[in-house]
Amino acid sequence: MILFNNKDILIEGTTVFYHNWVENGVSTLHEWHFLPFERFQQRYGINCNFLTYFQEISAIPSALRKKAKERAKPNVNFLSGGTLFHLTLALSIDFLKLRSKDYYWLFLNKRKPKATGPMKWDRDFVPMALPWHQIFNRVKVICKENQLREFYFKLIHRIVATKKELTLYGITFNNICCYCGEPDSVLQNCRTTTSFHNQLLKWFNGMHDTSISPANYELLFGMPCGKDNDILRKLNFCLL
Repeated sequence: MILFNNKDILIEGTTVFYHNWVENGVSTLHEWHFLPFERFQQRYGINCNFLTYFQEISAIPSALRKKAKERAKPNVNFLSGGTLFHLTLALSIDFLKLRSKDYYWLFLNKRKPKATGPMKWDRDFVPMALPWHQIFNRVKVICKENQLREFYFKLIHRIVATKKELTLYGITFNNICCYCGEPDSVLQNCRTTTSFHNQLLKWFNGMHDTSISPANYELLFGMPCGKDNDILRKLNFCLL
């Protein structure tokens, strides 16, 4: 029986809301009574275009009109206590002032969403707890190249497409790695990739007289380093 933002009352395929109508007491079909246009304006003190009025009337399905005539007026006044609603002691919202983005942030704050990519990585590296706060901030230190940064974040969010994903999406029907002949994925310990990492670390340790041995997840996301640790910063750049 609600007149506005009603999925059954559509004008050009969308719901409507007239702020001045609600403020003057017209919010349900019962309050309207389908008065003639002049009497409607006089009774509620609403100054509107007659085209708007008749457009709203024509948008109301006959089934709703019949229900409005048969049923008693609901004991509801949307503005009886104002439009301010208290969600919590610290949070109050005004329904007439809220916009789409306000509802969006309300849902986000309630759900506290977590990126699905890191959740999948945590599942694969159980029981190790990956330091995601450091990993997300590490790219600022590793490099300035936009393409490398973009690839790094794609890797973190698990959206780097391998043959495993291409087969899953139906783009290809062969998920075999072209180097080792095993099923391809981001976590596949390909012999060629492992050999390349070993050669890279051997070359890097020989160049800098170090003995760095990263863990598996550090080969993917880099090692903890600060801006002043040039050696680890260079290694992370090479790994990326």
